[in-house]
Order: sequence, then structure tokens, then C-alpha cells
Amino acid sequence: MKFPVLSHTFLSSWDNCQFKAYRMYIAKDLPRQAQTKQMRYGNEVHSAFESRLKGEGERRGEWRWPEGMKKFETIAAPLVRIGAKAEHAIGIKENGDAVGFWDDRVYLRGKVDSVAIDGVVAAVFDWKTGKRREDKAELETHAVLIKAHYPQVKRVIASYVWLQDMEVGKAHDVSHTEAKLAEIRSVANTVRNCMAVGFFPKRQNGLCGWCPVMDCEFNPKKGK
Repeated sequence: MKFPVLSHTFLSSWDNCQFKAYRMYIAKDLPRQAQTKQMRYGNEVHSAFESRLKGEGERRGEWRWPEGMKKFETIAAPLVRIGAKAEHAIGIKENGDAVGFWDDRVYLRGKVDSVAIDGVVAAVFDWKTGKRREDKAELETHAVLIKAHYPQVKRVIASYVWLQDMEVGKAHDVSHTEAKLAEIRSVANTVRNCMAVGFFPKRQNGLCGWCPVMDCEFNPKKGK
């Protein structure tokens, strides 16, 4: 078995159920999940923000917000003015050094929806089109990546942007990147131990009904 590239998505799945994470990201033996209407809309919104922040077609007057998204201009415009990056795909090696998202040595990677650097301070924004659920762990992982690629940064402030409400969420100080990276490495050691013995514990929990592992005895949809 090949050790997986770490990401917030993997780490979150591992925390939820190690067996689920194993099947999804290590064995990779599950059928491809169909994209839901909500997922499709979320992807379209991310693509629209990426195009707007990168100024694609702007000089020629060709770019327009897709139907129903023009309201997002009030959020995007200030970020454009300060030169914020969009869909910043970055990674780090196991020793914490910066590396490309697709580099063969990548240990942890992620896509930061938007980041603006001002001297020693970085402001991170994560677009959310679904229900409100503050997940500071995701923002902390983004901060680890940002600090590695911008070593001059000493402080990282990160927020979710709840687009259904047109509101910027709580500002989280996620500057404690050394502690977060140590936590991630601890989880990685557990993953390696499970891989070494070939055993990944199952954990019955409230998300079992949405789990893609249909052959697990804890999945209420098993056999249906």
C-alpha cells in the first residue's frame, strides 16, 4: 500500500472513521460518487471566484458573473483591489518545506480559495455555499501551507465566507502552524502503523448514513 498524500479532506475522513479513509484514499476501491446538484453549484461558484480574482477577460470586457452570482461582486471586488490570490494550490514536504501541489515529494497539500499577503500578515478566505459549520481544523491546515510558502508571514487570520448569507464568518487566528503540523504528523504516524499491520478500525457514528462504504455493517444503506 502506498502512503496517501495528506490533505484536510483525508485528515477529516480519518478522524471520522479510519476504515472509511482507508477505503477512500488508500485502497481507492470505491465506485466514483455521482456529483450532486449542491456539489456542482459549489464548484461553479469556486470557478467564478477564481476567474474574477485572476481578472480573466476583464481587460477585454468579456468576463461576467454567471447567472445568479452577480451579488458576489461585493465580496470579490475588495480582494481584487488588494491583489489576493485565488485557488492557490500548494503543498509541503514531510520536513515542512514548501513544494508544488503535484510534486512527487508532496506530503500535505491543499487549495486555498483566496489569500492576501500584507507584509507579515496573511488573510485567508474559504468560500462555503452550504450550511454554516465552522471547521477551524481546515483553516489551520491552510495556514501550515501558507506559512511554508511565505516564510515572512508571522500571523495568519482565516475566515469562512458564508455565501448563502453573504457574510464573512468568524476571524480565526491560525498562526500556530508548528503545533498544527506536529498534530498532522502524529496522525500520519497512526496511518503508517495501521498500514503496517493492515488494520483500519471502523467507527460507527452519525455520518454512517452518508458514507460511501456500502459494504460496511454500520452503513444503514447496506444491502439496499
